[in-house]
Amino acid sequence: MKQLKYAGVGVAVCALTMNALPSWAATLHVPAKYKTIQQAIDAAVAGDMVRVVPGLYKEHIKLKAGIYLKGGGADKTVITGGGRGNVVEGADESIIEGFTIRGSGKRGKAGIMANVGINADHVTMTIRNNRITGNNIGIRTYFSPSHITGNIIDDNRWHGLYILYSAPLVRNNIVYNNKGNGIYCSYSSGTELANNTLGPNGSASIYSEVSRVIVRNNIVADNKGRGIMWAEFLDGQQGVEPILSHNLFWGNGENYYRVRSGMEDITADPLFADAAHGDYHLKPGSPAINAGSPSAIF
Repeated sequence: MKQLKYAGVGVAVCALTMNALPSWAATLHVPAKYKTIQQAIDAAVAGDMVRVVPGLYKEHIKLKAGIYLKGGGADKTVITGGGRGNVVEGADESIIEGFTIRGSGKRGKAGIMANVGINADHVTMTIRNNRITGNNIGIRTYFSPSHITGNIIDDNRWHGLYILYSAPLVRNNIVYNNKGNGIYCSYSSGTELANNTLGPNGSASIYSEVSRVIVRNNIVADNKGRGIMWAEFLDGQQGVEPILSHNLFWGNGENYYRVRSGMEDITADPLFADAAHGDYHLKPGSPAINAGSPSAIF
């Protein structure tokens, strides 16, 4: 498996930071005590951590509210669905971190019946520091204001991230080589895409329909098609117009389609260290360094 390396992504380059983790009531170990991840989740209660050592786990996972599912690192801890259904079903206030999630079924291109790697359906959860690859759709949020941070979302059969009737916070992810759109927003408002690196993807790297999306501090590069695309024509975007600022666009077939450039957007080579081999660090002198929003939260 190709290992991707990055210290920070997006126009405002920064190391990914996390809130201090709380103390967990109990830690349930897989496979030392529980043979499967699902057995440990079923035995856990809200406030517990399920700790999974590196290995290959052929399972379909259903999380439980308030559980922290912690893998041994995305480069060596794999959950595969074996080409059937959704691989992971989310739960309220749950966290999943440190896994490769792959091998969903192949049903559908959109909608709630399409198979996905991680399904956040009517829940608020955290998906961080994972690799979501080789699924039908990588992640779907449905009525889900979840936090999606620090993930690599690549080589999925259709969309990398499918946002439906949701307002998630999507930060510090690398989204590339998905055969559909990198991020597809549908009937969503308040979605925030910040400090992500996107492209190349098979269709637009960011696509939106009937959605108002904040797009800030992202690098959108090397997409043969469109970098960012809105379904609505400019004169029909009242109420669903994008809010863009401080993004970098480069090497796309068309940077903006039915979208006007944002405040302080730039067009310049981001100078990735070695994108062909998965190294998205920025070289010294990159025009993306310190070019993002001056707001402290970025």
